[in-house]
Amino acid sequence: MEYDLILANESDKSVLFNLMQLYTYELSKYSDETAEIELNEHGLYNIKYFDYFWIEKDRFPFILKYENELVGFVLVRFNEDIWIIASLSFNNIF
Repeated sequence: MEYDLILANESDKSVLFNLMQLYTYELSKYSDETAEIELNEHGLYNIKYFDYFWIEKDRFPFILKYENELVGFVLVRFNEDIWIIASLSFNNIF
């Protein structure tokens, strides 16, 4: 079994966006009045701070592959001396 965690680049942005859409859809079934999970006029979820992962130096988007197949993503940011995993999603790898 071989896992690869790959730092995403600009060309991976649309892949990560699509994965975030699926992840947000799955999360939406657990949302309540405090959640900000809503579809926009194009039928997509607004992903807050998504573009910041390609702008800010303390945010890192990763793609996860299992045996060379795309299976998920991890969004990490560094904030005041700590690392924060902002989002992660894995598809059928365990």
